[in-house]
Amino acid sequence: MIANEKIQEIKRIINDEEKTNQVLAILQENEVIQKEFHAQQQAKGIAEAKARGVKFGRPPRPFPKNFKNIYEGYQQGLLNLTQAAACLNINRVSFKRMAERYQRENP
Repeated sequence: MIANEKIQEIKRIINDEEKTNQVLAILQENEVIQKEFHAQQQAKGIAEAKARGVKFGRPPRPFPKNFKNIYEGYQQGLLNLTQAAACLNINRVSFKRMAERYQRENP
């Protein structure tokens, strides 16, 4: 967005409302083109990084030391979701996410 001070400067220099509006329209088009170009370059860079195997975001938290035992007890029905989560001092949603990740990583 073009700053208000810049608009006033352009109006003062040109001293013609119609020409000022044309100049502002051109500047706004240029700004849109620059944003699109930047977005394309960013998308290209992200695609190249993913192709190289770069991982984005935070790395997953490691499993607690006794997670495997608690998870097996949960799978066997010895512990319910609340009990399993409480044993690990995490909430139920976190336990479910960890269990899903554990299943994916240990088929």
